[in-house]
Amino acid sequence: MECARGGGVISADDFHAYEPRWYEPVRGTYRGMEVVASAPPDDGGAQLIDALALLEARDVAAMGPATESADTLELLADVHNQVYYAPARTGRDAASGMVDRPGSGPVPSPGTIHVTVVDEQRNVASLTHSHMASPWVNGLFAEGTQLSGGGSFFQRGMPALGERATVYLAPNMVLAHGRPVLASGSPSVSLVACVLQSLVHVIDFGLPIEEVVAMPRFGARPHEPEHGWLPGVTLEHGFPAAVDAEFRRRWTARGGWLADLGPWHSLTGNFDGVTIDPGSGVLRACADPRRNGAAEAF
Repeated sequence: MECARGGGVISADDFHAYEPRWYEPVRGTYRGMEVVASAPPDDGGAQLIDALALLEARDVAAMGPATESADTLELLADVHNQVYYAPARTGRDAASGMVDRPGSGPVPSPGTIHVTVVDEQRNVASLTHSHMASPWVNGLFAEGTQLSGGGSFFQRGMPALGERATVYLAPNMVLAHGRPVLASGSPSVSLVACVLQSLVHVIDFGLPIEEVVAMPRFGARPHEPEHGWLPGVTLEHGFPAAVDAEFRRRWTARGGWLADLGPWHSLTGNFDGVTIDPGSGVLRACADPRRNGAAEAF
């Protein structure tokens, strides 16, 4: 009734007709480990798998962490942009009569929550919930509950009637010998960049998660609409002066846009992850200071 009063088209019959769908996650490998991530029509998991596959051919460990090497920072930004700015992938194919659509349109705004849980039996869950609609909410409430209008979901391609929207969320798990050793995810327009950088620093360099969370990052896009869906980077402050200057010199020489974010900016997301030591089973987690977050043990 509230939706109808506000001029909406959703009816009670639509809710009765809705059926949840279960999909197999996408899978890939990185440094001998298995990476499991969210399946289409969400394409964030596919972006993460593709980016790690591109990195696997490079000896990243020999290059040094991104906070010590402009080469590593540039490589991570390049690989990220190659997958992030590619056309959106819906998981549909020509045989089904439905094809992927190219991504275009205004810049989405953050509005996402991620939760990673590991219980005492070491069962693992990684969940990203997103409405991606902060500037586009419809203002409708039913019995105190907001009827969020996720307008930003449709900016990379409007789904046809009955289809699911294609978004880029990347909840994931990393398995060694079939057992989880890391589970993570992130909110933000830069969530794929956040997860990619953090996984590389944990896996390639063996850094503890609390150190990884505190490291400065690059991100995907700022709020300024003039950049649109064009490749570039946002950059947090905090990189060593020599790394920062060299990366900026290289990036701007190539003609790419670069926007400053300041230190620990919300637009680079939160790395909400848990690592599991394969030997001792000890769990490590750390709240990211960029947004509201918490690490809890019970």
